[in-house]
Amino acid sequence: MVDLLAELHRATPAVAGLAPRADLVLPGRDELREALRNLDREWTGGPYGESARQLLSAHAGHVEGLLAEFDRRVDRVRATAADWVLTHGELHPGNVMRTPDGLRLIDWDTVLIAPAERDLWMLTSALARMVGEDPVGDDEEILARYARATGRTVRPAVLDLYPLWWKLADIAVYVGELRRPHGTGEDITASLTYLTGHLEPSPH
Repeated sequence: MVDLLAELHRATPAVAGLAPRADLVLPGRDELREALRNLDREWTGGPYGESARQLLSAHAGHVEGLLAEFDRRVDRVRATAADWVLTHGELHPGNVMRTPDGLRLIDWDTVLIAPAERDLWMLTSALARMVGEDPVGDDEEILARYARATGRTVRPAVLDLYPLWWKLADIAVYVGELRRPHGTGEDITASLTYLTGHLEPSPH
């Protein structure tokens, strides 16, 4: 996977004028901010709205702190824009296909010119921790192999942005779903479960 990713990033000159560039704007941020401003009134959009409001209310300070930290990290990452590459953006196992000719990346709707670390973080233990699994592998070896393959320096400050990005984006999505009109069902129940997992992580 490291070698496949290095090959993708080296291909940047071929599409530099075609692929969109990352704007580093957190999706769903405005709706999340609105939710944080409306924690003093009942959420009546559906059966899980009030549970979600109480959950977010209990952790509002934490979420505000995450947003502030996100902004600090984004400010540092913007300064690296001249060094951005072609990135896939969702380098999880569901988007990797094994073929007779080797591994192939699929599902290209999230392609952006962005920091290389946008892809790299998903090869590290940060992804495992985010989904509640035990980390496997050696982060230092993974990043060193990438550096050898590309001649690029991996920047920890940039690498750290993306796990936070995904966590906040997920929180925003789930809060939005639970504030809007909704009924019952597996999907909306899962949204409350996942939101709880982000705000009240287990000691796993």
